[in-house]
Amino acid sequence: MVRQRASGTASTRVGIVGCGVIAVNHLRALQHVKNVDVVAVCDRNAEIASSLAHRHRVPSVHTDLATMLSEERLDVLHVTTPPRTHEAICGLALENGCDVLVEKPAALSLAELDHMMMIGRANDATLSVVHNGLFQEAFGRAVAAVREGAIGEIRSVHITDVCPWDHETVAKGDHWSHALPGGVFGEMLPHDVYLADGLVQNLHVDDVRTRGPGQLPWLPVDRVHATLSSDFALVTIHAAVDSRAWNKTIDITGTAGAVRIDRMCDIVTFLHAAAFWTRRPHIDRVLSHMGGWMQQTAGIAAARLEGRPASGHDTLIRSFYSALSEGALPPVSEDSMRQTTALYEELMKAIDNDVISSR
Repeated sequence: MVRQRASGTASTRVGIVGCGVIAVNHLRALQHVKNVDVVAVCDRNAEIASSLAHRHRVPSVHTDLATMLSEERLDVLHVTTPPRTHEAICGLALENGCDVLVEKPAALSLAELDHMMMIGRANDATLSVVHNGLFQEAFGRAVAAVREGAIGEIRSVHITDVCPWDHETVAKGDHWSHALPGGVFGEMLPHDVYLADGLVQNLHVDDVRTRGPGQLPWLPVDRVHATLSSDFALVTIHAAVDSRAWNKTIDITGTAGAVRIDRMCDIVTFLHAAAFWTRRPHIDRVLSHMGGWMQQTAGIAAARLEGRPASGHDTLIRSFYSALSEGALPPVSEDSMRQTTALYEELMKAIDNDVISSR
């Protein structure tokens, strides 16, 4: 459900619950959204909440969400807490008629998500999710080119997602991600799932394999390989925490060419049709990569000159508030949220089952 905000000069009152690293991304993006005031932050850890509020000049600090909702008269709540808390937190905010933008995954199961959506509809409140990778510049450029026929019809997509094993999400044995369905992959794979869904519609899970044991004693596995498919395309996802190097790429192969998205550098490289690998296609590929690098560099420079961030978070959050003000659909639709949540739930169950069966 989407309602149009009343016109006038009053600013939209915004709160953030969960004062970790991701909350900073939201605060930076919100600085560049017109007619928005971040009036309060909330975290069970008062010291963390106070520190974040002080650094970003947020006037009010809370350690209890119900109190913040009742005292601050919020229009929008950003939920940047661990996924296991999303259903309860989003539900409470939506019950109070507060629009909600929640970090991925929106929910751990389709049943949880449907419950949240039901509360939103009953209270005329909007629920949307932060699928920020869909709004990265490189992904947008690649998708636009693919839709214009640059590589013909998509036949396969391969997503590589490697997080270093010494990153705190993995290396800290008490990190909340390890308690998720699928363990640390329950935190990593939501990105891969919504990116796959953004390229190939109507996917279903065919096969999931895990390998390990991991580098660290609390990691039962350190690699996941999943195969998904639609009627016309195959998607493979390789997610791993077995290296000290980041690697996040998407390879899209079509009937007339191919494209690679380097998500770490935000660069798109095209491979054009060629019967033989001669000097010409090699030069074309190099020039495409150089052109992508120059475009990315120019984009960063322009953003800095304009004093704004140039991230997927920034673009998505601006789009979310624009939709609220215009009474339009949010940047991530309910159908997309349901599809990606269903795929996520199935993948996590398959990972856990494969881990159990291999013991």
